[in-house]
Amino acid sequence: MGKDKEQLSLLDSDPEWKKHWKGMPEYNQQDLMPVKQIIISFETTEDMKAFSRLVGQTITMHTQSIWYPEMTINRYANKRFITKEEE
Repeated sequence: MGKDKEQLSLLDSDPEWKKHWKGMPEYNQQDLMPVKQIIISFETTEDMKAFSRLVGQTITMHTQSIWYPEMTINRYANKRFITKEEE
């Protein structure tokens, strides 16, 4: 390649996906991060059970985190958008 020919930057060309992204619905990602996270330590198993009853959620020795109020965690890996192809 000669000095007079510039190499196109990766950002100077349209991504491959753009030609397939026609008529797709608008998608806005919501901020799903919590406002605040805290670490709670329990001196005894009974204290942990009492806290579990207080917040109305099951907390066991295997529980790593909970949402308060309890939150349904949505799964999207098995979802897809299907539309009729343009002819």
